[in-house]
Amino acid sequence: MLPRLSFARDLLTNDGVIFISIDDNEHANLKLLCDEVLGREKFICNYIWQKKTGAADAKGIAVITEYILVYCMNPNASSDIFAYNKEAFDIKRYRFSDEYASIRGPHYFDSLDRGSIRYSDSQNFPIIAPDGTQLYPNDRTEFINDGWTWKWSKEKVQWGLENGFIAVVPNQKKKSGWSVKYKIYLNVDNEGNIIKKNVPFKNLISDILNTDATNEIKDLFGSKAFSYAKPTALIEKFISNIENKDSKILDFFAGSGTTLHATMQLNAEDGGHRKCILVTNNENNICEEVTYERNKRVINGYKTPKGEEVEGLKANNLRYYQIDHVERESSLTAKRKLMAASAELLCIKHDIYEESTTFGTLKLKPHIARYFVKGDKQMLVIYMVEAIERIVEEIQTMSEDTNIMVYVFSTNNYAMDADFEDVADKVTLCALPAAIYNAYLKVLPKKGEPKQIIEEDI
Repeated sequence: MLPRLSFARDLLTNDGVIFISIDDNEHANLKLLCDEVLGREKFICNYIWQKKTGAADAKGIAVITEYILVYCMNPNASSDIFAYNKEAFDIKRYRFSDEYASIRGPHYFDSLDRGSIRYSDSQNFPIIAPDGTQLYPNDRTEFINDGWTWKWSKEKVQWGLENGFIAVVPNQKKKSGWSVKYKIYLNVDNEGNIIKKNVPFKNLISDILNTDATNEIKDLFGSKAFSYAKPTALIEKFISNIENKDSKILDFFAGSGTTLHATMQLNAEDGGHRKCILVTNNENNICEEVTYERNKRVINGYKTPKGEEVEGLKANNLRYYQIDHVERESSLTAKRKLMAASAELLCIKHDIYEESTTFGTLKLKPHIARYFVKGDKQMLVIYMVEAIERIVEEIQTMSEDTNIMVYVFSTNNYAMDADFEDVADKVTLCALPAAIYNAYLKVLPKKGEPKQIIEEDI
């Protein structure tokens, strides 16, 4: 676990968050390990998930919970990183408006008096109604200690009356004929300070059961194709805890692919543009038969065993990559294999996958250059520097609003600006990531006769 945890730490961004699921058996050990690797000060909370309602065959005490440890790489910014539960309050309660609505928003009323076990004479004072009636707590018109007080002090009540936070309104059901209420505004607190009317999510999950995951798998595959899946709603809950709707999500224990399913589902629900990467060792061919297949069905749509049609989440790309080794020996085969794999990584980096075999009027051969397009986004990966001159000539014929990201595989360590000087306003030169560049240098074959580029090669 230690190597994987260390690797995960290195992959996290400065505002990254990691969620780790664990049961009772190793919870204590994992917490200590995470404190050591990630930093004790970066611990946020321990989610308690009630995954089932009971265990009839349990001996002693039935264990019905699991835990999810949460660490944040920048805990000081957690108030900005973690989302708030916008559904924790009822917006429909805010039914009233007044002259302050443009700033304070709508409001609702609550009674200013209360029965209190902490009685104080200082909170039992008269408020004067419009007709001159003296109003005391608990609908009294005279001073009596019956345990009731105003919620606010005399000074704050005066401030509230002067600033429109308190309303004395007619009420025929009251003996006094009046009710004293204070206004709870949507956009400000009771001091008049601007606020965001949200509350944090809680670390107890009791409304999502593990049987939900079993049913999801059966609906997707018609059978129990995977035994230890997590419910989609559970993973959605964790992802929705993060405020950034454009975040990148990595699950390096992919299992049945629930994390990707949850990401796509949540994007569809809240309009987010989150990206998700799953990693698995493909034990028992799980990646191809379960992980990939599940999410392909989620995207394309599927029919449940009951015959119910489930609409697909069409606005998604699903890519499957298999790790392969590139020999370290210097050879043309290793070079081409590395360059092809590197292009796929660049596609992931820029979220652009559609490849075209033509670039303008040029027909590209994959060992010379590759061209990728997605809407207005364009990416050109050049493998042979000898082809740059002809490619530049083609770019010159393109419209003025052309903007192409260009990567060049070259042994030269100088910028290629001069080579693209004539089309500088139409291209964005990008440096190869260091890992790709260094690997490329290692597999380059020994120099031979220069390769001649002819028109039909491009």
